[in-house]
Amino acid sequence: MSRRDLALVLFVAVTAAEGLAHGLTHNTTDAWTTGLLALVVFSALSWMARQGRPIPLWAVVVVMLVTATRHLVAGAIILTADPALAGPATESTAAGLIRLAAGAALIWAGLTVFVGRHRRDDHG
Repeated sequence: MSRRDLALVLFVAVTAAEGLAHGLTHNTTDAWTTGLLALVVFSALSWMARQGRPIPLWAVVVVMLVTATRHLVAGAIILTADPALAGPATESTAAGLIRLAAGAALIWAGLTVFVGRHRRDDHG
């Protein structure tokens, strides 16, 4: 498995984990449907990007970097929140660290896919 393939698998895995967490947190039909739809769409985009198709490849890179930014900002906010102002529904330090790790992993994945953008896999 190449680094680019690993990056695309990581992107789909983070999307699946995010959809699962969102569904479990909100526990509504809309939350579960949105998570499942994101998983299907991002899996299809990743598959097309793996084949070297330019538009899905660029879309995947942009979505990875935007999602990474969202995770990094949320993680930083969670970790720097004032405990005195925190209410009972605030997220834990572990959640902040997980978000930072997901953001860093997606930055790596986006850059890896971007660097390997000229390689085409016909068997994908």
